[in-house]
Amino acid sequence: MKSLKTFNLYHTTIKIVRTKPNQSEFVDKAILRLHNKETEFNLVDMDVDEILKSIWYRASCPPHIAAVIRAHYDV
Repeated sequence: MKSLKTFNLYHTTIKIVRTKPNQSEFVDKAILRLHNKETEFNLVDMDVDEILKSIWYRASCPPHIAAVIRAHYDV
């Protein structure tokens, strides 16, 4: 069931939402993901850079994986 609700949002948030094809669905999914994140971990919510750096810094990171990550960051 859906209903109409009005909220005050920052202009930057409105700019982001305006670029989405299905704005209601985008906002709904974002709110549910944020709400569920409080109780469960979802790898999709992690930043890619955070994941890569976490793998790279581990001593157990295989050399070929470390080389790919280094090349990604041009280090």
